[in-house]
Amino acid sequence: MNQQTLKKEYQFKGKSLHTGADATVCLKPADPDTGIRFLRTDLGLEIPALASRVTSTARSTQLGEGEAVVGTVEHIMSALTGLGVDNAIVEISGQEMPILNGSASLYVDAILSDGLLAQNVQRKYIDIREPIFIENENGSRIEIIPADKPSIDVEIDFSSQVLGVQTAHWDESVDYASQIAPCRTFCFLHELEQLVALGLVKGGDVDNAIVVVEHPLSGE
Repeated sequence: MNQQTLKKEYQFKGKSLHTGADATVCLKPADPDTGIRFLRTDLGLEIPALASRVTSTARSTQLGEGEAVVGTVEHIMSALTGLGVDNAIVEISGQEMPILNGSASLYVDAILSDGLLAQNVQRKYIDIREPIFIENENGSRIEIIPADKPSIDVEIDFSSQVLGVQTAHWDESVDYASQIAPCRTFCFLHELEQLVALGLVKGGDVDNAIVVVEHPLSGE
């Protein structure tokens, strides 16, 4: 299959979830083999969207390159990967992506309205020949198994009586745009005080996040 990029540019504006600062983002087509790259227009510095550039996963995913960082990249990365965009430039005017509605859906809806542009270069694939298993000190683990077609199974336990154990499955038959892109950012009500104390969620509100009430409220 050939690599794909965007057919046109798309601009988004909004406040960021954690810093609360306003941010402007422009998605642009890119040449084959560019990959996904974030360009800090205020610094003139570029950050490739690679696992090796992840500098923090504390309540969001942050990428960094030298003095440049871009936080809360998970929604735009979900949108581009889920739609099959291989090459794109994400220009941003600050250090954190806008949260928009707390999901990838606004990015996806804009891109799908025009479709993607096929490029005259074949995609490059990683050939998994043996099982890979990784587990960290917190008990999180991932297992990658060789297969003829890609599929993903995810399970997470928030130790919550409200949410229970969450599971999700993806394979090529699942429609990303309708089934995954609308999934929204959430947190527990009892976490908010700690998050605020850490200087986070300055831009959070009921329009961009879901707040789950795990414990009864006292009314005082």
